[in-house]
This record gives sequence, C-alpha cells and structure tokens, in this order.
Amino acid sequence: MNIRAFQLKCQARDSILFPECVDWTPADRLVELIGELGEAANIQKKLKRDYNSVRFEDLEMEAGDAFVSFCLWATGLNVDLETAAIKAYNKVLDRKESDMRRLDDLRREDHS
Repeated sequence: MNIRAFQLKCQARDSILFPECVDWTPADRLVELIGELGEAANIQKKLKRDYNSVRFEDLEMEAGDAFVSFCLWATGLNVDLETAAIKAYNKVLDRKESDMRRLDDLRREDHS
C-alpha cells in the first residue's frame, strides 16, 4: 500500500469509528497531531531516564498514532504525502548538489 492509499484508509476508518470528528478542520487535526507527538515525547523522555514504566513498544505505538494523525491532517489539506515527501527529499539533494539518485527516478523504475 502506498502512502496516499494509507491516508485515504485512515480517513475512511475515522469517518466510521469517530463520526463526531468528521467535520474537524485541518487546525483541529493539527492539535490532535501535536497531542500525539507530545505523548511520544513523554515516552521518549521516560526511556531516556530509564523508567521501568514504559517500553519501546509504547513509543512505537505513539509513533504510529502520530503518523495516522499526520496522515489525517495532510488529507484534510488535500496534501499527497508521498508526493510531498519525494519533493522535499529531492529538494535537499538539489540544494546540496548531491550525486545521489533522486526519488522520482527510483519511483519511475519501480513502475517499469
């Protein structure tokens, strides 16, 4: 499954499981995303301090929650995250005048 398909799956799941959130704006989704990132940051802090109250799996779960929230935010803005990420990746390559292969080149090879 590509990222765009995942974005749409997240949106469909949320519309069924959380009908009260259907009319959320991108700003509402951004608040949700920041909350999820805060939860991940708290677990990261506890892992660093060597608390026994959290495990790496807790961080993995929060990272997944944050990614889903990120997908919902981007979908609400009609942003195709795969396209946006490829553009951002390639922009750095261009700015640094790198000889690494651009992702759009690799993407074309995947579809050949």
